[in-house]
Order: sequence, then structure tokens, then C-alpha cells
Amino acid sequence: MSDENDKQADEFAATPDLPPEVAEDNETLAPKPSGGLKVLSAIMFLLAVGLFAMPFLWGLEDKGQVSPNPSVLNDWLLWLGDMHVLVLHIPIGIFCYVLAAEIVGLLSFRKFKPHLGLALLFNSLSAIVAVVFGYFYFLRGDYGNAPIEFGEDASRMGMHMWLSILFAFFVILAFISKMWSRHNDKGSPFYPLFLILASGALAVGAHKGGELVHTDKDIVGDFDKLRKGLPLGIAPDEVEQVPDVTDIPAAERLLYAEVVKPILQGKCWECHAAAEFNPTGKKKIKGGLEMTSVALMLKGGKGGEDFPTLVPGDAEASEMMHRVNLDPDDDEFMPPGKEDEPELQLTAGEKKILAWWINNGPLDEESDKPLGELEGHEDILTEVTAFQPVIAVPVAPKKDAAEAAEAEKAEANRREAIQKAKAPLDEKFPGALTFASKESEELFFTAVSQGEKFDDAALAELKPVAEHIVDLDLKKTSVSDQGLQAVSGMINLRKLMLNETQVTDEGLKTIAVLPNLESLSLFGTSVSDQGLDEIAKIASLKNVYLSSTKATEAGVKQLQEKLPAAQVDFMVVPSPEEIKKAEEAKKAAEAAKKAEEAKKAEEAKKAAEAAKKAEEAKKAEEAKK
Repeated sequence: MSDENDKQADEFAATPDLPPEVAEDNETLAPKPSGGLKVLSAIMFLLAVGLFAMPFLWGLEDKGQVSPNPSVLNDWLLWLGDMHVLVLHIPIGIFCYVLAAEIVGLLSFRKFKPHLGLALLFNSLSAIVAVVFGYFYFLRGDYGNAPIEFGEDASRMGMHMWLSILFAFFVILAFISKMWSRHNDKGSPFYPLFLILASGALAVGAHKGGELVHTDKDIVGDFDKLRKGLPLGIAPDEVEQVPDVTDIPAAERLLYAEVVKPILQGKCWECHAAAEFNPTGKKKIKGGLEMTSVALMLKGGKGGEDFPTLVPGDAEASEMMHRVNLDPDDDEFMPPGKEDEPELQLTAGEKKILAWWINNGPLDEESDKPLGELEGHEDILTEVTAFQPVIAVPVAPKKDAAEAAEAEKAEANRREAIQKAKAPLDEKFPGALTFASKESEELFFTAVSQGEKFDDAALAELKPVAEHIVDLDLKKTSVSDQGLQAVSGMINLRKLMLNETQVTDEGLKTIAVLPNLESLSLFGTSVSDQGLDEIAKIASLKNVYLSSTKATEAGVKQLQEKLPAAQVDFMVVPSPEEIKKAEEAKKAAEAAKKAEEAKKAEEAKKAAEAAKKAEEAKKAEEAKK
């Protein structure tokens, strides 16, 4: 029996089904892609393209801005938006698994061949869901408007959104290339490339998202602390500092050295200065233009002859003044607009000072004079008096070893005391209270997991650590005006979110005393124009979010005038009842229009029939005659 089986096997082997040139490769020959794979690939690619189109097709306003759209702000979308912070971890986790599996396979010289098709499919779908939910979250209005443009000048929200879309796009392409590579024994050269691109988009995009949620500080910027002594450029404490001129009477300040130069240093040098002058310690000369001296500005950058940066005696013809006076939405506007950093924009007073300097001089640094000695200086005396340099902090002298050790010990003791005060709160509110960083004394608190259970009494329990809280998220809680008494003790608070709470105008009187508050979100509260008067007292504010409140456009306009340096985000968002009434009114109007058209059609029909009968009667009469 065994001999017969061997004979049959030999006969089978001697009768190949494949052409001779591919017979030896018959074990690895892959089938052609199925119709199902082609359809799935097309669907996934269209979904990827749809993610890029979403911000433009849904919520696009004039001049490249995305903003909340009242027609989509309903309870379902708001709820789905809140799920973003939960859902976003799913695609990240799956992608890390895919990367780990591919790395293990590579290190094993492909002895281990992971089957990742299903994982990449779920990775793609979950990434799409996370991006869409994230856009729903953005539509809440908590973070204001985000620039459509992608690049250096985009806001954190804009960067986070576009990089997240890119991550989902590259994961989808990785899935498609992986599936098609199964039908090619050589594999796909694009698959590893898409994984690398997705990794980069994820790393930077997740970092920008983390900055939005956890801190206003640029975490990457902390690396500057390590640059001293490394061959990476100029350390921050070696960069030329902006002089502190606040104690010098305005008329005694040198026009260029102590007025004009500090303005340029604080608002222009970050993009137009060599490393030893740049606040970042890195060389950056955009457009070939250096602005660290009058001579370099007169030399100009690229196209300097056609567009001179400075024209002595003629501010209007100077390209610098032309750029700073453009509409902020213009691509050539300078300094490039950053919504979350309004302090980096030139104020009206600073523009007036620069224009006066160009028109009246002297532009020669060696001939620099005190403002009071220049004819017509009264025109800008008020602006110079009000001018405050962006950076007026001299380099601190180095401490000796003993002082440094003592300071470090004191800092450790302070943090230990905070940790002791924080411990019972961690038990009561798990995961809600966190340090801003490993060595920081600053605390973040979020009541998102507590929801409506978190009330005024719960907020009062934060008193032991109140002065250390810098970021407080109370949205969708039961906190009322009375509870805000506890917030008034948070003297270092920089960011406060009161979205959809019971806070009213009365409660804003309590928080108006906060000296360091920079961001205040009141989305979905009953705050009115009366409360805006209290908000106007908080001079440190940089961002105020008032969409879906009882405030009016007139009240918001007055607030903006009182806080010119703040970005006030406001949009009248109709309630579900108002939307329903509007839809009913629209339907009624359409029904009335149809009835009117039907009536006119009926009248026209009757008129036509009457005319026809009259014509027939006329013909009959003529025939009779």
C-alpha cells in the first residue's frame, strides 16, 4: 500500500500545473487581489481623504478659519466629542502593538512573521473614529478657533488636528499596502515608509494634544535647560537680554536702544536673528532678513531692493510697517498670528512708535538720543510710557554650591508638603489631581470623571492645595456661584473651565480677583453682559470663551475693547428648542409657498380652460355664420 502511495506522489510531482519558469516558485505564488480587497481599499482610501476634507466642508468660515457650527451642536455630538479623550488611546495602543510586532519580526530576521492585517484594519477604523470625535470636541468651542493652515504658524489646536488626520491617513495607507503586499511575494516597499510617517505624526500630534489638555507650557522648550555646555547652539542665558527700562522716565529713554530695539527684540527677533540674539538661542533668519541692527534692516532680506524693510523718513513705504498693518488673516501679516500667544503681537501703541521712529529718526544707532530731545516727541510720549518689554528679566547671578543645595532642599520640602496635602484628595478624587511635571509644584485638577456628583462642597475640599492649582477643569459639574468662593483662593490659577455649570454673573465677581488667570471658558453657562463687566477686571486674561451664553454681541464688543490683548471667542449658539422652531418655521414657509404655487397653477389652469372654451365658442359661432 505504501509503495502505491509513493508511486502516485511521484506521478503527481512529475505533472506540474505551472509553467516551467515558475514551477520552482509555485509554493510562494500569491493569488491575484480579490474584488473584495479592491472595494475595501477604495473605501478606506475615500475615508482617509474624507478626514482631510472634513474641516473644509463642515465649519469653514471666511479666510481659513474653522469655528463651531450651530447646526451641529446638539447633545449627541457634544457627548461623542467628550468621548475623544477615551477613544484616542485605542488607535495609539494598537499602533504601538503593530510597531512592536514588526520590530520583533525584523530582529528575528523574519523567522517571526506577525499577521497584522486585522490589527491594522482596527487601527485604521479606530483612528478615524478618534479624529472625528476629536473634531466634535473642537466644535464645543472650548479652544476657540483653529487655523486651517498647517505649519509653523498654526495654533496648537490646528497642529494637533492636522497631525492627527495625517496619522490616521498614514495608518490607512499602511493597512492598504500591507494587504496588497500579500499578493506580491516581494512585499511592499511603501509599508515601512507609511509606518515611519505615522510614527512621526503620532509623536508630534500627541504632544500638541497633551499641551492643550495638560499645560500651556511648551514642554519641548524645557530642553533649553540642558543646552548649556552642549554643542547645540547658544544657551538661553547667553542670549542678549531685553533691557528693563520700566524705571526710566519715558522722555529719558534712548529712542532706539531703549524703546524701538526692545519692541523688535520681543516681537521680531525670534524669526529674524542670529543665535546670539535670538530668544530661543537658535539661528533663525526667515526671508533672509535680520532685524538685530538698523544696518541689517536697511540691507533688507530677499527682494530687498523692491521691498525695502526700512525707508528712512517714510514709514508708509517701509515694508516692515506694511506687513505689521495688514489684516491678521493675510499670509504676509507680521508677526505671524498665534491665537494662543496674543502677547507676541504688536500693539497699536508699538506700531505707532515704530512708524514715528522711521519718520523722525534718528535711524543711525550712533546718533541715538533720549526721546525728550527729539522734536515732536510728544506724539508718542503716552505710548512709550505705557510700553512694557516682553522680556524684562535680567539673567540671574549664579548661586554657589551651598546656596544651590539649600534651594534644592527647600524645593524638595515644599513638594513633600504638597504631596502630603494631596494624598487624601487622591483617595477621594482618584486621578483628578496631578502634578504639572515630575519636579513641579504646580497642580492640575479635572472633575471630568466626577461629573454632576462634583458640587460646591467637593470643590471646597481642594482648599489645602488651592494656591498650587494652576489648571482647574470643572465643566459639566454641579458647581455654582457659592462654590467659586473656593476658587478665589487659587491665586496661581491660570486656566479655568466652567463650561455647562450653574455659574452666573454673580459668581464671576468672586473670580475677578484672580491675579494670574489667563484662560476662562464659560461655554454653555447663563453668564450675561453684566458678568462681562466682572471679566473685564481680570487684566491677565488672554483667552475668553463665551459661546452659547446669554452674552450679546454688544457686550462682547465692549469686553474686547476693555481687554484688547485678549482673544474673545463668542458665537450665538441657538438652543435645541430654537433650532426646532426655526425648522418648523422653515417647513411652514415651504408649505405656504407650495400652497401659493398650487393656487396659482389652479388659477392658471382655470384661465386656460376658460380661454379654450371661449375660443371654441367663437369658432362655433363663426362656423354657424
